[in-house]
Amino acid sequence: MSTHEPLRVFFAIELNAELRCALSQLIDELRQEPWGHRIRWMYPENLHVTLRFLGVADPALIPALVECTHQATKKIAPFPLQLHNIRFSPSPTAPRAIAADIIPTSELFELANALEEVAANFGFTPETKPYLPHLTLGRIVHHHAPNLREDLKLNAGPMRVDEIVLFNSEKTEYSQTYVSLEYISLEKANVKVME
Repeated sequence: MSTHEPLRVFFAIELNAELRCALSQLIDELRQEPWGHRIRWMYPENLHVTLRFLGVADPALIPALVECTHQATKKIAPFPLQLHNIRFSPSPTAPRAIAADIIPTSELFELANALEEVAANFGFTPETKPYLPHLTLGRIVHHHAPNLREDLKLNAGPMRVDEIVLFNSEKTEYSQTYVSLEYISLEKANVKVME
């Protein structure tokens, strides 16, 4: 990657292996539905919980961005992340994606608010909508909304969130790839820099 090429960055929670596997199985199940071929499903390795999309950033800003994030989040303790029901996002009447709801916690919203302040400090476009925690499973590529079964179950317990990740979104010819740039710990208030 060129050190001068602009990045397209966002903060997110990386999933543990158990949750990623459970979601992969759920996507495989949904893919078999009569409408499954009309959804552009997420690849298992791309599944994540977005906290704040920032946008285009100069690579030279990343160290300062990470340090500011470190300072803004160091008082936030690790917390459990529990997925809930499967639904249309952003709403059943105007669906653009199929997503898993996340049971909200005070730490999750505190984290989202802290990252919003970081984004403002670096001049990124302010977020106009309140943070709605969810995990996108697939995007609806046709306007017809599928019928989601009420018996859909996700067989996974909560995962512990003790770090967040700054990702770069790289577009390839056929898909999107998310490359981790920095890991920022919530537990020890330190930064693990990727080699």
